[in-house]
Amino acid sequence: MMATRTRNSGFTLTELMIVVAIIGILAIIAYPSYKSYTVKSKRSDAYAGLTDAATDQEKFYSQNMRFATSMEALNALHSTTPPTTRMSPENYYAITTTTNSTAQTYTLTATAQAPQDTADAPCKNITLTSAGVKGGTSGTSCW
Repeated sequence: MMATRTRNSGFTLTELMIVVAIIGILAIIAYPSYKSYTVKSKRSDAYAGLTDAATDQEKFYSQNMRFATSMEALNALHSTTPPTTRMSPENYYAITTTTNSTAQTYTLTATAQAPQDTADAPCKNITLTSAGVKGGTSGTSCW
């Protein structure tokens, strides 16, 4: 009688290790890009908070012929007991306002809160002025 040899099908350990190595290399390349993308995407939260506050500043100006000098005054447009601070919609940034001495111009600043502040150090502060000038810690590249 003749013995027939059967061959088991499947992957060898070497083939499996090559696949694992390729996946590891792809992950090493992709993870920094992903992290950078998520940090930049969270900046849109600052943009939303700044434009919302700018709209409120313009509304305040139309009612008082001057801009609000504090966030409490600005927040009073929405509440009878306004908070003294304002956060961006997703709470990644704290929004503050400063005005000139006659309250005829303003600068809104979105300051990154943890963990966004350490992850996005070049754009920790993002600004918007009453003239529509956009800026940030590292210039306009934050917008």
